Amino acid sequence: MKPRRLILTKLLDLYRQQGANSFVIADQLLSKAGDPEFLAAVNQLLGERLILAIDAGGSMKGRLAIGLNAERAHDVETELKSHDVFLSYSTADTLIAEEIAAGIRGRGFTVFLSHQTIKVGPKWEDQIADAARSCRLAVLLLSEDSRNSDWVRYEIGALWALGKHVAPALVGLLPSDLPELLRKYQGRPASSPIERKVFCDEVARLLTEH
Repeated sequence: MKPRRLILTKLLDLYRQQGANSFVIADQLLSKAGDPEFLAAVNQLLGERLILAIDAGGSMKGRLAIGLNAERAHDVETELKSHDVFLSYSTADTLIAEEIAAGIRGRGFTVFLSHQTIKVGPKWEDQIADAARSCRLAVLLLSEDSRNSDWVRYEIGALWALGKHVAPALVGLLPSDLPELLRKYQGRPASSPIERKVFCDEVARLLTEH
């Protein structure tokens, strides 16, 4: 789990337990608090005002205490429900979609894969729409099967309308085979396991940079 998500998860858990008194010394939050990536995540969250800071005072003087209030707890809950990647695919390509999802997750990011992620209860169409709306990047697994899928075409249109960053993974297709709405994006081959590994590396790089 990436430092940002880990920090928010721990602070939200603490808030649920202790309410307004949910501040904790930053360097006690994680055993690797001295890690530059962790410190950068704390500073970014403070800059966004998604988490709050107070002077710890007393024997803890000079040490940073971080936490949440009610307004920020709601914002954090919303972020934690979102996913880094929304993966669109045809059910005929489920095994390849699972492989790509596992590769992206193994690089520290969260993936919405409908048959694995949809929960019992809320309408599945609403869950897919929410995931598409809140994702940071959309991965489109495009094959002959997905090109003939009405639902995949619907998702492509929705992602285009939302202005989402898109990374097409091409299985048995060429960049020239991309649907009109996706022509401005650079598709990557994903027919073989090696190509899918390279694709996952590139997705991780995109997410890290943006």
